[in-house]
Formats: sequence, C-alpha cells, structure tokens
Amino acid sequence: MKNLTLLVVYLLFSFISSSQDIIYLRNGTEIKAEITEIGVNEIKYKKFNFQDGPDYVVLKKATKYIVYENGKKDVFFKNLSGVQYKMLCERKVKHYYKQQKFGIGMAGAGLAGAILIGVNNYNYNMNHPNDYDRQILYDFSYAMCLGTIVGGTVLYLTGKHKVKQYSEKLGKLSFGFNYSDKMKGITLVYKF
Repeated sequence: MKNLTLLVVYLLFSFISSSQDIIYLRNGTEIKAEITEIGVNEIKYKKFNFQDGPDYVVLKKATKYIVYENGKKDVFFKNLSGVQYKMLCERKVKHYYKQQKFGIGMAGAGLAGAILIGVNNYNYNMNHPNDYDRQILYDFSYAMCLGTIVGGTVLYLTGKHKVKQYSEKLGKLSFGFNYSDKMKGITLVYKF
C-alpha cells in the first residue's frame, strides 16, 4: 500500500512537472511558463509557478525556441554557420544593389517625364493661355512624376544604406584554415 501511494504521488508529480511549456531564449535563459498567445512579434505567457499572476511578454526575436508540454517544438531562431551567414549577406548585397539601380532608373524616368511634360505644357500654354482643363491634366502629370522621383530616390537611398550595411558585415567575416598538432585534421575558422 505504501509503495502504491508513493507511485501515485510520483506519477502525479511527474505529470504536473511535465505539463509546462519551456521558452528557451537566445541568451541561454530558460523560462518555465504556460504560453497564452503567440503573436506576430511577441510571445505572451504566465509564469508556470504563478499562473494567477500577470501576463509576461518576450519578443520572438529574443526567443530561440519553445518546447510545449506535449513535446512539440517551435523554432524561432536558427543558428547559421559562418558559410551560410556569408551567403545570406552576399544575397542581401545583390538584392539591395538591384533595388538601388531600380531606384535610380525610377527617379530618372520621373525626371525625364517631368521635363517632357514641362516642355509640352509650355508650348501648349503659349498657344492656349486660358485652357484650365488641360492645365489640371498637366498639374496631375507633374504630381505623378514628382511621386515617381521621390519613390525612386527612397528606393535608391535605402538600397545604398543596406548595401553598405551588409558589405560591412561581409568585411568583418574572415575565413581561414587552422592546423594544430593537438587536433587531427584541418578545421575551418571564421570570425565575426
């Protein structure tokens, strides 16, 4: 009878202790919790040992993964190897360089359109000075060209900034091979 009671207490304690979610943060912290909501940018939870207490929030970008009470796992942050990170930075540099070129083209097209509309508007106004309906059309066309110039400039400037940002990250990556008598073989060394 005593063994049966101990077994029931042990099983009950095991059930209670395993019916919790565990949040693993990128800094190595583990949080025993009861997840209440997973949003777009954040995770809301209650502390497991204080479930009547307030809701707590942790950002998804600070979370590595969650192990739920049923054993399932949601991974929010995956560690990239040095080579994968370098490839990611190279892809981003190419992408933002294309964005930069597209922004220049878009702003140039807007400027060329504004010049053509301006010349045409000037010539038309010389021959028809009181045609206000046509003037509204020219004003609308100017506004469209101005929007195209502004949009292209924004694309160019953000692309330029991002190319610089990821190029600097690539410049900080260094790869090399290291040989040591203590280790057998050659190892790949990279530094961030």
